[in-house]
Amino acid sequence: EELLSRIKLYKIQLKALQEHFKTCKRESDRNTILALKNERCTNDGDSGKERNQTSSDTAPAPYGRSHTAKSSELDSRLKLNKQNNLLEKARRSLAEVENLAGDISENLAANREIIKSSQAKTKDLHRMSDDADNILTRMKKRWI
Repeated sequence: EELLSRIKLYKIQLKALQEHFKTCKRESDRNTILALKNERCTNDGDSGKERNQTSSDTAPAPYGRSHTAKSSELDSRLKLNKQNNLLEKARRSLAEVENLAGDISENLAANREIIKSSQAKTKDLHRMSDDADNILTRMKKRWI
């Protein structure tokens, strides 16, 4: 019973980790897409500035991309790194739970074999007891 309750607990934890992993993966994918879109927008913005600058006689921007675009890109990359770290942690936890579940399954299989062996021995003992009872009953009939 204790092993079964532990298995149920591990199954629940495994499902929770799988859900957490999926959630982190979706967030990571979303952050990657946002970072790519942001990068594309800033690159498009830079090429637009260059086109405007070449067509007119204005001076180039002192730092290329705007500070907010760099900050936004940095924030996106930091979020992406955090999500990747969370995903890696979830993968390690999932692998640990899977290994533990495998060990428990092996333990249960060994216990199942022991139970089957005990059950077979009990059946044999019961059969022998019935045979002895039958013999005693026949002997009793002869004496009466």
